[in-house]
Amino acid sequence: MVFIGENEQVVYQNETTYGTDPSGTRIWLGLVQRFSPSEERTIHEIAKVGGGREVSQLVPGAWKVKGTCEFIPQNARIFKYIFGGCTTAGSTHTIIGAATIPSLTFEVTQAIAGSATSTTMRKYTGTKINKASMKFAKEEPVTVTLDWIAQDKSVTASVARSTVSDTGEVPYMFQNGKILLDTGVVAEVLNGELSFENNLDVRHYISQDGVGNKIAEPTELLRKHSGNVTIEVSGTGITWQNYLKAGSAFTTTVQLIRTSGSDYLEWDIYGCKLSTAPIESTTKGVMTQNLTFIGAAGSIVAHDAITSDY
Repeated sequence: MVFIGENEQVVYQNETTYGTDPSGTRIWLGLVQRFSPSEERTIHEIAKVGGGREVSQLVPGAWKVKGTCEFIPQNARIFKYIFGGCTTAGSTHTIIGAATIPSLTFEVTQAIAGSATSTTMRKYTGTKINKASMKFAKEEPVTVTLDWIAQDKSVTASVARSTVSDTGEVPYMFQNGKILLDTGVVAEVLNGELSFENNLDVRHYISQDGVGNKIAEPTELLRKHSGNVTIEVSGTGITWQNYLKAGSAFTTTVQLIRTSGSDYLEWDIYGCKLSTAPIESTTKGVMTQNLTFIGAAGSIVAHDAITSDY
């Protein structure tokens, strides 16, 4: 029988030592929609004088492991591994940028229907999140896409997958959200995206691992905060074009609310400045304006059912 996506499980766990698969309990990521890894082995084609037109040797080089993961979030726990820092007070979690970000292991299992042991298990160790993008659009659940870089991958067959249960939390929905630009609520939002990038610098040092030339632990460089929001043009259309021309700074806040005051996720980007704010003239439909901005800093505050540290 073949493997199908409906029988796949994607979970993760914090690493105490970079690149080492941790023991303990795996963590539910969210409602995963797509997990797309990319493994590449650099092959050096070595020729020699007098060797004719054929390659003399094919020599394996650097081992590169990276990928993307798209999921519907049910809480903000994974953002700790994106921003790096998190403090918890009761059920309120404040996530902020840190000098370094923690690494994790992704565990991906594919199972034949009806079998708990006829599985293929892939583990991606030494994983760090390079970029995270949160997208929201009318009538849709909020989605998050992670761009990740790992040190290594291993594959094991015929093993039992980790027992991890769906948290059961309702996804964050667009219609339950609120967008604030410069402290004012914008009602005519159609869609948008917020992004946080760690700008990881990947290095392959000499004799890094003896065999396979795996990467060293990536170095976190300058963080990048950015986003875009598409709105229907109203009286604020001119306001945002004036912000663009003047280079005025503002704060962008996206609130995703399940229960007002007690169950929500809020992503703030501070010191935003617009890079584009075009208004397109058209003979059909409502005019729209796309606001693209870059921020200076950011943080996330989440209040949910989790009372322990993320």
